[in-house]
Amino acid sequence: MDQDSSIRCNGTLCVADKNVRYQFPKGVTVGAINKSCTYGDATFSVDWDGTNCPSGIGAVTFGSGNVASGKSSSDSSISGGQENKARGTESSVSGGYSSISGGEINKARGTESSVSGGYGNDASGN
Repeated sequence: MDQDSSIRCNGTLCVADKNVRYQFPKGVTVGAINKSCTYGDATFSVDWDGTNCPSGIGAVTFGSGNVASGKSSSDSSISGGQENKARGTESSVSGGYSSISGGEINKARGTESSVSGGYGNDASGN
C-alpha cells in the first residue's frame, strides 16, 4: 500500500484510520462466500462456512445456512442461528440456538433457549 493510504498493514493485520469512513455499496462478507447465492446490494454477512445468503437489498445475515431476501436489513434480517429464512418484507429471525436479544444480566443456557429482553432472566430449560 502507498504511504498515503488510510489503511496501514503490518504483516497479516491491517488497521483503518479512525478518521476515515468507508462505504461499501455492494456489501461486505466476513468469512466465506456462498457461491450459489445472488447477493443483494448493500448487504452484510458473517458467514463462517459459505452457506448464508443475504439476497435482499440491504439484507443482513449472521450464522450458518440463513437466507434474508426481504427488502432491507431492518425489515428482513437474521441475527444468528442455523437454517433460518427471513424472506418477506418486515420479517426477521433474531436468535440462535441460545440467544439474548436485549436487557441486562440475562442468561440463555438451555438448548434452543432465548430471552427477548428484561432484567435477570434465566432461560435454562432444554
